[in-house]
Amino acid sequence: MPMGEPLLPIVAEITVDRPIERVWDVLVGAATLPKWLGAMDYHPKVGTTFFIQEDPERRAAGDTGGATHCDIKLMQPPHRFNFTWYVPGTPETLVQFGLDTEAASGTMVRLMHDGWDDFEREAIGDFYDQLARGWQNTVLPALKRMAEQS
Repeated sequence: MPMGEPLLPIVAEITVDRPIERVWDVLVGAATLPKWLGAMDYHPKVGTTFFIQEDPERRAAGDTGGATHCDIKLMQPPHRFNFTWYVPGTPETLVQFGLDTEAASGTMVRLMHDGWDDFEREAIGDFYDQLARGWQNTVLPALKRMAEQS
């Protein structure tokens, strides 16, 4: 993209071959979200903060140093789950999950990661691109695998 081009919302989608209630339970479950998202200190309640620690050793040790902070903003079962995404000292972005019934037994999961207006593409372009790939190619498939188990 040309210099100065705004960073658009990251959008990723996946279809899960399970009913919406099952997908919701895995999406926000206290035992399941930490597994598919790599989160720590997660409690499914609006207003709580959890952490996403990329470093597996630090995550295993409960170390939140360098972790992304996430504040739960909205939980509307079984359709909407929103949380902020930030590193302290930087602007907050917003991750929004939307679930919609798809065909007979499936659920469409749509993720939108928005709020990039306060960032310069030149400063975070590589991170932004890596994050977009991660949501689509790693995180959503992990959610799908977990929801479609059993």
